[in-house]
Amino acid sequence: MSVSIDSTPPSQTDQYMRAAFEGGTDFLTRMHALSEAKARHDESLAELNLGKTAKAAFDEAQRQRDDAAAKLTEATAALEAAKQTAATTVADADKSAAETLVKAKNDADALIAEAKQLQDDAQQVKSSADAALAAANAERAQLRAEREAANRLAEEAETARATLEAKTGKLHAVLAEIRAAAPGASAAVLAS
Repeated sequence: MSVSIDSTPPSQTDQYMRAAFEGGTDFLTRMHALSEAKARHDESLAELNLGKTAKAAFDEAQRQRDDAAAKLTEATAALEAAKQTAATTVADADKSAAETLVKAKNDADALIAEAKQLQDDAQQVKSSADAALAAANAERAQLRAEREAANRLAEEAETARATLEAKTGKLHAVLAEIRAAAPGASAAVLAS
């Protein structure tokens, strides 16, 4: 046996070669067992890798399923929120429409009542104006009749005044004749 001073560990090939020299006849049996064990190991390793790949695929599928479930939950929550918002919006719109309709009807009723009142007031004013016009026309006719009567009276008064003046003039003429004919007699006539 030789002694080596080399400090590096022997390579794997050196180890196999050394085992083959030292193993003797059992070496082939052990190599055969080793070969079968290596084949089983490689098969197990391949199955392990296949299992790891399947596990990774399963984990990825589960992660994707969980993501999908989370997104479905979010979408469901968003849908419910949208439904609630829509229901609230529709309810608010219905309420607003009903309130607007009631207000519009009340406003229309108030306007109709106001218009009817204005029409009644206008009719009353028209009736009052018609009555006032009729009264004014009657008063005008009365005033015209009174004016015509006053004009007739004025004419009659003027005629009476002219007649009185004429008679007064005749009376003064007669009195002048009487004074001239009898100055003392006219004083007696005047005294009587």
